[in-house]
Amino acid sequence: MKIKFISQIADLLPHPVPIKKVTPDWFKKLKSVLHLDDFTVTVKKCQPVLDSITMGYAILSPVDFMFRKKENLEAKTFEIEIIPARLDIDDTTDQWMKDYNVGVQNHTQDQISLSMVYPNEIPLSFKFLNPWLIKTPPGYSCLFTSPFNTEKTDTRLITGIVDTDKYEAYVNLPFFLTDWDLNKNTAKLIKKGTPIALVFPFRRDDWEMKVIKDKKLKDKIHLWSWKWFSTLYDSYKTKVWTKKNYK
Repeated sequence: MKIKFISQIADLLPHPVPIKKVTPDWFKKLKSVLHLDDFTVTVKKCQPVLDSITMGYAILSPVDFMFRKKENLEAKTFEIEIIPARLDIDDTTDQWMKDYNVGVQNHTQDQISLSMVYPNEIPLSFKFLNPWLIKTPPGYSCLFTSPFNTEKTDTRLITGIVDTDKYEAYVNLPFFLTDWDLNKNTAKLIKKGTPIALVFPFRRDDWEMKVIKDKKLKDKIHLWSWKWFSTLYDSYKTKVWTKKNYK
């Protein structure tokens, strides 16, 4: 299967990459085994966690973005000024941002519910203008969200799903700014090349749920677990797991 990232200025932008190429630093630094005597392992040996940080594609920030707090002392309010760095384009105006869909926009507070805002986030939402048109084969959509299991980041995306096989426009990325103490720091910088979104393509299928009572379930699971996991280390990866490729 092929997913296409299309831009008029692809030669000027950090390209989307398989998300495994931006594996979080905590994962790289973590030891796999804590104690050799009893082979106590860490989450680095957990294949489901590894899958979560290696499946899909990362969209990278196209330029540096500076967010700066501006206070209105009379009204006792503040706003966030967004200052993007410039691309290497022969345009002395800001028209290039509109032409190529590069930048960040504000959402008004009444466009969101404050219930969506985490305690470490400021109660304002923004939107990355994504310069990439994303196309998937017929029947395939994309999940857009923040990268899974990463370090603390400066942004958290509002997760969404787009039917990218039929959608012929840019998918912009709404987000919140995180871990910004507005009483101490007046600015926040998101650097060019920072992973800002995970793009996960998947096939659309119809599903129907069913609830089943099975009185013998405990015995079945015990037998299956003993058969597969009792004698072989890394048996989930060896016996259950299927390799996934995102090139």
